[in-house]
Amino acid sequence: GGGGGGGSGADDDEDEDEDEDDLRTLDSRDCAELAALLSSKSSRESFSSEMRRRPSSARSARSSSVARGRPSTVLRWSILESVPDDESLGDHEEEEEEGQRTDNVVRTILSNESTRHHLVSYWINGLVSVMASEAFPLFCMSKEGGLGLDERAIGGISAGAGVIFCMCQYFIFSFCMKKFGLYRTATYGCFLSCVPVMLYPLSTLMKNGSGVTFTFLTALMALTMVFNSVFYAAITIGTNRTVDASHRATLNGLSSIGSSVGRGSGPIFAGSLVAFSMSGEAFPPRYGSVAVYLVLTACGAGAFAVTRSLSEYYEADDERENGIDGGGLEKGQSGKQDG
Repeated sequence: GGGGGGGSGADDDEDEDEDEDDLRTLDSRDCAELAALLSSKSSRESFSSEMRRRPSSARSARSSSVARGRPSTVLRWSILESVPDDESLGDHEEEEEEGQRTDNVVRTILSNESTRHHLVSYWINGLVSVMASEAFPLFCMSKEGGLGLDERAIGGISAGAGVIFCMCQYFIFSFCMKKFGLYRTATYGCFLSCVPVMLYPLSTLMKNGSGVTFTFLTALMALTMVFNSVFYAAITIGTNRTVDASHRATLNGLSSIGSSVGRGSGPIFAGSLVAFSMSGEAFPPRYGSVAVYLVLTACGAGAFAVTRSLSEYYEADDERENGIDGGGLEKGQSGKQDG
């Protein structure tokens, strides 16, 4: 019995030492931050729920303290684990500041008229190119209004166009940049990637499965693929020039978000358009492909018109190529340079 009493006394002394350590820890922390964190109803509810959910180590210590009639330790456990230390507060403040900086950068980017103009051109062209890419295999497979080709023939056409694309894309882009400059390259790339799709229905007048049909479709697809890549390369360079170098990472993320929306919605629009045009509800199915590519050509013409309106930046582009200021380009700056 005496041994048990001695052990209990030692435990009490140890608990008192732990309580003093806890109190010193509380005194060393900034409880004003705790008061600020508990200033709202939601934060108080979170604190209350946290008091009822302790890790296993805290729960065991709390149970032993309650068994000895020391409920005050329970509250100190909760406060000690709920009051953030200086390091966690610093991390939280850094996260808030980083989020605020990102929001400010996005607002700054979108407030620039030149940047918005370039982004809209990028996004619209992306939507049109995805729609044309999705409509092509459906047009090839359709037996009424299309070519009625099998999967092997369609795969061969795509493979041939891909080979031409890999061989020619870089050289054509380099030639256009040297010959026409940045924004004319973007304009011509947009036109030659969107508008020539109107020629696809001409393949229905050729003999299906012939070498002429295969060559025509391969060349036409390669043309649109090459100049689509030329457009994206040129418009990306131009868009990055409209902002400060420190904002370009956020700008590229923003442009990717917009283009991903177009890539996601393009198959929906293209599939619905082909299904409606080939159904025969509005006109005979043999004219369905003509209707599909007339709509796609109209969309491509709209994308070209938006890109063509970038002509107001041609003079600034020429000045930059001659070695004049290569920083961010805004509409107001362009006007001053023109003046």
